[in-house]
Amino acid sequence: MTDERAGRTAGTEQATVLVVDDTPTKLYILTKPGRPAVALGVEAVPPLDQDECNILRQLGQALALTVDNLRAYAEEHAIALTLQRSLLPARIPEVPGLDISWRYQPAVDNVEVGGDFYEVLQLGERVLVGIGDVQGHSLLAATVMAELRHALRASLLGPAVDLGASMALLNDVLRRYHPGMTATVCLVLIDPATGEAQVANAGHIPPLLTDGRGGARYHGLGNLLLGVAEETYRVDRLSVPPGGSVLLFTDGLIEDRDTLLDESLETARQVAQTLVQDLEPFCDRLITRFGAREDDVALVIFRRAADVRDGS
Repeated sequence: MTDERAGRTAGTEQATVLVVDDTPTKLYILTKPGRPAVALGVEAVPPLDQDECNILRQLGQALALTVDNLRAYAEEHAIALTLQRSLLPARIPEVPGLDISWRYQPAVDNVEVGGDFYEVLQLGERVLVGIGDVQGHSLLAATVMAELRHALRASLLGPAVDLGASMALLNDVLRRYHPGMTATVCLVLIDPATGEAQVANAGHIPPLLTDGRGGARYHGLGNLLLGVAEETYRVDRLSVPPGGSVLLFTDGLIEDRDTLLDESLETARQVAQTLVQDLEPFCDRLITRFGAREDDVALVIFRRAADVRDGS
């Protein structure tokens, strides 16, 4: 014999209780159309009295609504993660003459993307590698980060690439649409065949350059960070030798409350001096060297092929 009763919790949610037998030791509870039922059973010896049956029905309703809320949260969380993952590059292009590796670690466990970002774009025979850090590591910072990435890509659609103009555009976007927020960005444009590179830096940690023979140094400081004031961003020119590499990372990798920033920068430089083989183990070694982080971490490194001849 099956009995059907509707019950309501202290809130506004409603669950339908289906009693499987005359003594309700087995229940099926329905919350919403299309949702799977929640089953509840107890061993009742002797059989439950009326008061115990009512308690069992109330317990079934509460459990079913809780399970339904967990299902809804899991669905929303999956959607949020999908949207967050779409904010970062879906893939990194394979570029002849360049080895590229990267890492991304959000600061908060329940989100996959914060305010840090990286970008690798093939522009004809040249490659643009960028990294940035939007103030904060919330979903708002991730949203602003996505806007800057899209603005950067739009600025590179024309036949001529002007890193200074691209950086000025990002500054205008941030100041106009997100006043009060700031960001740091560093862009490197390289021709893998010749090693000729351009660097534009808006308040970011300078690129760390290695020569492939154990030498490592930071490039010079750049201009003012984005979002503060109108600025003219200069473009520096340098040459990456065969076997040389360029490492870009956000400050979340090295910032520590108990360590001076200069000391952490020097630690990263010393680790870069050990780069002799594959980039993947090097990235893992660099991350491990600084341990658990409280902020978002992004890094990207590219190395020019050792067997390429300049100007070839």
